[in-house]
Amino acid sequence: MTEQSTTPIVQPGYEGIGPVRGLIRADHQAPIPDEWWERRSHAAGRWVVPGLWPWGHVPLLTGQPKVGKTSLVVDLVASLLISGRRFLDHFESSGLTSDDLGRGIVLINAETPVDALVEELMTATEDAPATRPYLDPIHLEQEGGAAVFDLTDPGLFDRWAHQLTSCLDCNRSDDWTPSVVIVDGLTAVLQASGKGVDHYGLWYAAFRQLMIELRVPNALVVGHSTLTGNHSMGGTEALAGPDGLWMYASDAVDNPRAVRRFSVAPRLGGEVVQPLRVVRDDSGRLVVPRQSAEASDAESVDDEPDGLAVAADEVRAKLREAWSDGLRKTDVTGSGSWGKVKRKALAQLVASGEVIEKAEGQGFRYWLAEAVPS
Repeated sequence: MTEQSTTPIVQPGYEGIGPVRGLIRADHQAPIPDEWWERRSHAAGRWVVPGLWPWGHVPLLTGQPKVGKTSLVVDLVASLLISGRRFLDHFESSGLTSDDLGRGIVLINAETPVDALVEELMTATEDAPATRPYLDPIHLEQEGGAAVFDLTDPGLFDRWAHQLTSCLDCNRSDDWTPSVVIVDGLTAVLQASGKGVDHYGLWYAAFRQLMIELRVPNALVVGHSTLTGNHSMGGTEALAGPDGLWMYASDAVDNPRAVRRFSVAPRLGGEVVQPLRVVRDDSGRLVVPRQSAEASDAESVDDEPDGLAVAADEVRAKLREAWSDGLRKTDVTGSGSWGKVKRKALAQLVASGEVIEKAEGQGFRYWLAEAVPS
């Protein structure tokens, strides 16, 4: 029997890791500076709804069964369509331009009876009927049922890629897609497809891919929360895809008259919205009562000692730098939790007369009182 020689196996060190010498040629020049900090999107800093919905984000709105999520969505849609209208009569008016509206807003209805939703949409837009053509409600009941929007099916994915694309001659040179897509009823879509809430994450990933392929910049998905109202159904996997979680919850899910609250836990780039009490006013519209909004602002200020005084000084400094040009609100306050404190300070400076506020487009511009152009 021939004795075989054995060669010991040598484990390579870090110096032995990498491409084989000579495999990749290099000219040994200094790398070209990659100025990534200057490569921001042209939409950076834009908002669909200032202080609530950053441009380019796809959040998830959840709520308990029958809490009134669709009514909340109707008020949101009306605030996007109608210039100057504020969502829940609380947030700043929409940042959509006329070009954005021209692309259209699509509302996909998975489970609400068609006539009931149409009636509520008509009521919400009765003061601005000329805006109605910018909205395209798609009722899945009329498309074959909620299951047809199961985007995890490649065939259905392709179907909606074509259906959500509009064109005049369809020669690929005049296509356009909506600026906002809202899907009301993810749970119904999955249930109709024979799938449970464990598919939230898979469906959401397919939906985001559809929006990317169609170049739809903004979208919102509506689904169910647990009965406590403080977490979406589907667990951790359901929260992997959305850009933040909007929550609409009842204090007592079995009581139709129980208090409802709206809040937001954002992803990076968004803003925290402390729980806001939501009621119906005399006209039947969902609104945040004024005292509830003030209480929420006070809670955020309490996190910073002497926060209002510091914030007011920062607001003055910003406006002093801009002087006669003035600044829009988001340019004055910025975003995030500190931005909320600065908005509170700005409101107090306006009330005192130290800062002047003038309407401009769908928002306002601000100046120090002594710098207002004549």
